[in-house]
Amino acid sequence: MKRYALVAFGPERGVIREIFASLSENGCAVDSCLLTSFGKGFAATILVLGRRTGLSKTMKEFKGSSVMIKSGQITEADTGAPGNIQITLYGAGRPDTLRLLSEMVSSEGAEITEIESKSLGAMSVVALQAWCPGNTASIRAGLKKLSRRLGLKASFEKLTPLG
Repeated sequence: MKRYALVAFGPERGVIREIFASLSENGCAVDSCLLTSFGKGFAATILVLGRRTGLSKTMKEFKGSSVMIKSGQITEADTGAPGNIQITLYGAGRPDTLRLLSEMVSSEGAEITEIESKSLGAMSVVALQAWCPGNTASIRAGLKKLSRRLGLKASFEKLTPLG
């Protein structure tokens, strides 16, 4: 089985179930998915394991519909190390949180592997995973300073990658 990155978006959330059903019926397995909805619409990035023919069948099923699906194969050279740290920030929503957090993590030599962010009214939450090959103490210290500066609560934890 090969790995594919799939991006799907459309004006109706009801089609999400159909996308996952089609992938399964065509012999593809969803490894991970980030999905968000806005109004009745949605946008998703999905990591798929399967054969190109199965993925092509799913894409053909939605051709001509209001759903847009694009995909590309991921080679072993494309896959980096999985995240080994997770940072969560939450509190009053600030438009600069993602920029400042990603700058701080990257400046310490870590590579961001995943970010999820959600705003609920005036509140927001950000969950970031990154691969940090060295000592994480400087990231912990930077997070403490950043959270204090932004007036947000923060958590930091080390992850043990599976495998």
